[in-house]
Amino acid sequence: MQELSAIFPEKVKVYNEIVDLMVDMIAKQPTKPHVVKALGQRLSRLGIQLFIMAPDKVVVAYLKWRTLASVGENAEEIVKAYAEMILEMRKDIEPTTTCDVETALDLWG
Repeated sequence: MQELSAIFPEKVKVYNEIVDLMVDMIAKQPTKPHVVKALGQRLSRLGIQLFIMAPDKVVVAYLKWRTLASVGENAEEIVKAYAEMILEMRKDIEPTTTCDVETALDLWG
């Protein structure tokens, strides 16, 4: 079995890819069906990687965010769920963090 410390860099890479994907989605605001489909497929692959290597709190936060984003009814709730997810990722990387959801939301300016 692979040692947990060996998984850590890969986990951080996946976390960064999720953040990068969100930045891309905001910057490009994709409207073409093939672009939306490609982003969805990329996000699904990242979700599977999370399921394999991230703790349950990160996986649950990811699923909540994906569910709210797919419904797309309340932008504020979607952004809050995203902030909760990245906070759980941060807690996984740095368990002693004192940051909270409001701190994550402040990053969105």
